[in-house]
Amino acid sequence: MSELKLKTKVAIKVSGEEGEIIGIAQYVDLPNQFFISYKSADGRAVKDWYLASELKAI
Repeated sequence: MSELKLKTKVAIKVSGEEGEIIGIAQYVDLPNQFFISYKSADGRAVKDWYLASELKAI
């Protein structure tokens, strides 16, 4: 499942916002998804799901 695992610090590629993986969903026929907790550019606390291709480990 690549270098992405629980508690890995990541950056969201499209926005550059940084957070931490707090959940992982594994599927048989779909790409794995990662639940990220991060502070958005406007200062809000956000939690949302992302594909590995949308994230970069930092």
